[in-house]
Amino acid sequence: MLANAIRYLSEAQTGERWQSPAIGSILTPADLAKYVSAGDGTNSLRAVVDPDGGKISIEAEGALVPVAKAGFYRGELKSGETVPLFAASLASPVESQIKPSRTLPLRSKEQLAEIKGGLRLGFEPWFLLALVGLILGVVPSPGD
Repeated sequence: MLANAIRYLSEAQTGERWQSPAIGSILTPADLAKYVSAGDGTNSLRAVVDPDGGKISIEAEGALVPVAKAGFYRGELKSGETVPLFAASLASPVESQIKPSRTLPLRSKEQLAEIKGGLRLGFEPWFLLALVGLILGVVPSPGD
């Protein structure tokens, strides 16, 4: 995730296509070419590695890749290198996107309710606790 964030913020690989197919979909080699980074070459994909580690060859005519399990799907290139293709999630298509998002998708259109009950300090107590700890550490105990 950190490497993805660095690549995204530096815009080092602007040709990447971060998309996620729905679980239950069946992908053709042409569909898979959309998920391969531009730098890897779209015609160099040899197989797809599913989340369990099983390989599905796409070199045969009419090869299809089922997206049947949640997890990361990787592509095996003809050079033997493995690259990430996409992620699939049962919960939400938004969670399947492995590209960092600029905004947080909120489901509620209403304003968030203000918390009025309970103990509310209005400031962060760590500074006060650190000050008390410093004082207790500096002041000698009565037995010393």
